[in-house]
Amino acid sequence: NYEALDELIGEINQHTNETVEVVDPANSANNYTIPYYSAEYLATMQAKIAERDNSLVILQQDKVDNLTAALEDMYAKLGENLNEADYKFATEQKNIQAQYEAEYEKYYTAASWKKLVDARAAIKNGRLAGEQAQVNGWAKAIYDARNSLVYNGADYSKVAEYQAKYNELLANKSWYTNWSDFETAYRAVVEGKDITEQATVDGYATQLQTTYEALDLKDADYAALRAELAVAEAKTDNKMFYTDASYNTFYTEYLKAKEFAAKDPVTIDKQAEVDAYTDALKKAVAGLEWKPADMAPVTSALEAYNNVDMSAYMEEYPTDTDADGIVDVWEAVQAAADAAEALPRLTAQASI
Repeated sequence: NYEALDELIGEINQHTNETVEVVDPANSANNYTIPYYSAEYLATMQAKIAERDNSLVILQQDKVDNLTAALEDMYAKLGENLNEADYKFATEQKNIQAQYEAEYEKYYTAASWKKLVDARAAIKNGRLAGEQAQVNGWAKAIYDARNSLVYNGADYSKVAEYQAKYNELLANKSWYTNWSDFETAYRAVVEGKDITEQATVDGYATQLQTTYEALDLKDADYAALRAELAVAEAKTDNKMFYTDASYNTFYTEYLKAKEFAAKDPVTIDKQAEVDAYTDALKKAVAGLEWKPADMAPVTSALEAYNNVDMSAYMEEYPTDTDADGIVDVWEAVQAAADAAEALPRLTAQASI
């Protein structure tokens, strides 16, 4: 009776054909399967199955039963004879270097690099086919960690240095003839680039530095100073009319301003220096004091006239008409005297 034996053999053959999948995390087209159980043990079982002899008769039933018992014993131990797990893809992934492995600290964030290191270290040898899924998981974890590495940010420190200079100068951008070049370089900067684009960021810094160092300041505005110098120049022709003290103060400031204006022009960032010379000269001009006129001729003339005996002239010119003429002359002389007193400056000496 082979019924129990054949049923067992059928079950063994069905069970021993089981496989597990070895997964390539990079390309599923590379996946393949391996036997679940040890090939050597399966070969031993198949050799035992091959001992089945169809020619036996009922008197030899014990041989069939013994074979059945032997196979049952082997079948029971099948779980102890699993195939080894396949580490092909796990090993491959572990050995693949990251793009910048040699300089990982420079290129990758510490957290993302640690994930890759931990994933590589997680692999444990000696797993069996029943744990192939875990081995596959290790391979995928390494693959994912390597492809999820996060680059460090590019170094923008040099860029930031010149961005700060730009902001410092921005309020006075009108001082420069070529400010637009610096502004173009400033606006060309794209923030947030990573370390793999450091060359681009360095290019930003170079362009900023070049345009900054090439900034050309306009000359300061000398118009007000030149105008004031022209006024002062005219004053120097009339030295005699001013008090010595006020003229000396004026002339000192005049010479200073004239000497300064004759030098190479300062740039517009030193406009305050130009304005200081202008203001000092303007103050000195305003401080000039006139010398007083000599009023003695007027005083003498008035005294002499006041001492005139008008009656004598009235007797000589008795008519009303003549008397009116004398009064007219008197009034004219008095008006001239008043006018002279209103011009006490030395420049009015001729009129006096």
